[in-house]
Amino acid sequence: MLRSLGFRNKNLITLITMQAFSFSIPGLISGLLVAYILNIIARYFIFKIAQNVTDYDLSTGAIVLGVCLGIFIPLLANILPIKRALSKNLRESLDLYHRSANELQVSIKRLEEMGFSLNQMIVAIMLVLLGAITYYVGPLSWIY
Repeated sequence: MLRSLGFRNKNLITLITMQAFSFSIPGLISGLLVAYILNIIARYFIFKIAQNVTDYDLSTGAIVLGVCLGIFIPLLANILPIKRALSKNLRESLDLYHRSANELQVSIKRLEEMGFSLNQMIVAIMLVLLGAITYYVGPLSWIY
């Protein structure tokens, strides 16, 4: 619709990108704040048990990784909608009877057809639990 009102491709790309950042930047800031608070709580209990003292700040790597993911994932997620918005000519984009929902196909497959076995899943869970008990609970029993 914006293309029919005279938006140029560059302006449309800018608008879609700015809309993505209007959601991702507040999410990034709130996510870093929640991570910082949970980090303080977790480190407090760990340091109390381990009788260790150090700072409660997030590491620089964690902050850089969070900021990079918060910026680059919205940019990568907008590539397909931008290509879809600009790939069709204006008449095809405004056609109400041929929406992208009609292009969607859903197929249902049983997990057995995909190679998933319930018995293998049960054995895998048991092995993971046995490994956790062996490598974490066993040595802790010697300490305490």
